[in-house]
Amino acid sequence: MSNSSVITCVAWIRKGEATSLPKYALKEDELKDMESRLVASLEEDDKKQWSSDSDDSESDDEIPLKKKKTTEKVELQQIDPLEESLEGLEKFNLENYDNEDGEEDDIAGGYRDLASLAVFSNNKEDPYMTKVTDEEDKDEEDDFELRPDDNLIIVGRTEEDGAILEVYVFNEEEDSLYVHHDLLLPSFPLALEPVKPHTTGKNNYVAVGYFTPNIDIWDLNVVDSLEPAFSLGQKKKMKKKSKKVKSKPTEGHTDAVLDLSWNHNVCNILASSSADNSVALWDMESQKMLSSLTHHTDKAQCVEWHPFEGQCLLTGGCDGLVAAVDCQSSKHPATTWQIDGEVEKIIWNHFSPHQFYVSSDKGFVQGFDLRTDKPLFTLKAHEDAVTCMSMSHYLEGALATVSADHTCKLWRIQDNKPSLLVTKEPKMGIIHCSAFCPDNPSLLALGGGRDSLRTFNFQDDYGQAFKKQEHFAAKFVKGLDEDSSSEDG
Repeated sequence: MSNSSVITCVAWIRKGEATSLPKYALKEDELKDMESRLVASLEEDDKKQWSSDSDDSESDDEIPLKKKKTTEKVELQQIDPLEESLEGLEKFNLENYDNEDGEEDDIAGGYRDLASLAVFSNNKEDPYMTKVTDEEDKDEEDDFELRPDDNLIIVGRTEEDGAILEVYVFNEEEDSLYVHHDLLLPSFPLALEPVKPHTTGKNNYVAVGYFTPNIDIWDLNVVDSLEPAFSLGQKKKMKKKSKKVKSKPTEGHTDAVLDLSWNHNVCNILASSSADNSVALWDMESQKMLSSLTHHTDKAQCVEWHPFEGQCLLTGGCDGLVAAVDCQSSKHPATTWQIDGEVEKIIWNHFSPHQFYVSSDKGFVQGFDLRTDKPLFTLKAHEDAVTCMSMSHYLEGALATVSADHTCKLWRIQDNKPSLLVTKEPKMGIIHCSAFCPDNPSLLALGGGRDSLRTFNFQDDYGQAFKKQEHFAAKFVKGLDEDSSSEDG
């Protein structure tokens, strides 16, 4: 059975981060720019068509006139039944069926005015919707409006004929999950990362890495966007110094972008790893690359900023190298470790800031400490590659691993001694990605083959294993909320 659709990456958006009523249509200047590009493209296609038709007519003219006269009588005697049928349809004027007032079709057809294709925020604004009940309109508004207790799940979906970025709404209290809107992507997505590139205003963006070298930043507060808010890694504009043609170097990566990580402590900084063996640091405000790290000798598979130290970056590659880089220094000194196999994923332990975990293509998970050379533990977690790992934001020691062996496992890591709590077989083929919900201690989202997005709540599976930690986390979060509210006041 062939997979028609595969989810390659998934990410959560916290409750209250998204605008309650996202914007819909494009701005007027954007519409005019797209219209002009569409008309220019259609005119170019029309010129090519006329050129092709003229070539065909010239070839017809090459037939001797005498020969045409000799065949004319025969052609009149043998009337084609199809031609006779078409002549009978002429009275219906089908050629101008879609034109108003009998006007002939222009070169852009009915698509000169792209504003007419815009989606209306509700049916009452649509002049063609004449029979709309208040109940129908209210249901659509309720589905469209995002509530304070809604989470968003961002999904990168790869299909046979294209790629899509889907924005799901998940409401735990109502147990509802549905697609709010989706965006067409220019290439297959390999990495998603929620980002907030601006210090002011309500930011809700997601960075997307593709099989192509560019990185797109999409505004999730705008529905049905046709283009990203901005892109990273575009070609530099070079002045011509001579008549010789020179290739334009690219700013940033030259191959697929495999992973992305946003710096929570320096909000304008984004890190990306690539199949070109490099790691790039980007300033999203200026939309320029700050520096390129080239310490890997094979594909730079993953990157992860430290949750509290803004200058510390973890990188992992297919060369088996794991590096902790000090990005504050101009020389970028790094502490390195070598593992057996290719690095698939690296994550920090946000309950113990000196520790991090590394998974490999051989099914192992290893724990490390920045202050020691040897691993803290080595765990044979799966029979195949551990494609992704995720740590609960509230349950200390709760680690979820997913694998190419089609299974998902929940572990408890206490005193650097992992113990298996539960194994899930969701029957979704290879599981490519996973992410714990930032607002729920035990809720996990999975993405994989067979057109699958799944959510699992492990609360009933681990019994009493995290009871004390969960209680502590709940008090801790409540304390943070009280502190933030007092600061606002």
